[in-house]
Amino acid sequence: MTELTEKKAKEKGYIINGLETNSEQFAMIMPGDLKENATALAEYCRKEKEKDKEYTQFQTLTDALAEVYRSQSMKRLIEYEIQMDALYLSASPYLQEIAIHQRQVLLKARNMNWIAKLTGLIKDKPTFIAVGVRHLPGENGLITLLQKEGYNVEPVEVKQ
Repeated sequence: MTELTEKKAKEKGYIINGLETNSEQFAMIMPGDLKENATALAEYCRKEKEKDKEYTQFQTLTDALAEVYRSQSMKRLIEYEIQMDALYLSASPYLQEIAIHQRQVLLKARNMNWIAKLTGLIKDKPTFIAVGVRHLPGENGLITLLQKEGYNVEPVEVKQ
């Protein structure tokens, strides 16, 4: 949760619940041996900077995510995900492994874990839920999963 969102929630006296601990999150992001993962990532970055094109495309899309988030547009988010998928499909084997890990573990598995916790938290009253923007769209996205559980999901526009 961003510091600003958390601060405003606390000021209004809202109860704040985490969906996972920091150690659970870290274990999903970097499974296995930390030293091996760091070495592989550093090697990938070094090689990709040399090749430049794939690395530049990946970096450009990664940088664009913040703007997609600020736009508050589900259409732009879905377009972003399509662009990421297209990049991953034509990417090096290492980047394809990262893509599979992102989709299966960082997004789908976490969403499935969260949905059980969320339904318990939100069953009795309207609830504001703040998660990373990439957890929202798609058939395994939190919006669809909550709707399948019978919940009405409404966006909250944030004035900038």
